[in-house]
Amino acid sequence: MAEPTGLYLSDIFRHTEALGLKGHQIGRKIGDALELIAYGAVASNDALTKYLVVEPKVVGASGAGHKVEFSFYCLDASGTPDRDDPDAVFGLIECKKVG
Repeated sequence: MAEPTGLYLSDIFRHTEALGLKGHQIGRKIGDALELIAYGAVASNDALTKYLVVEPKVVGASGAGHKVEFSFYCLDASGTPDRDDPDAVFGLIECKKVG
């Protein structure tokens, strides 16, 4: 059996060059695609989705807020993610394409 070939974002970029969009616009499109792929992976796991909050603003150690694509919070007494407690965050996913 032949080895599978990898698919890389740089390969996708070659196909989008002809759209005539500037680099920043293409970068945003690739970023959107990364978010959809990541969301699809998370949403396919029922055990994980109950902790999921999409595009929250999380607060870092300095007190500054930062918007991330996905975060995972411990559940409150009602069984929903406890967004009011910054210490309840146990995971983050940030989608970036650099370079």
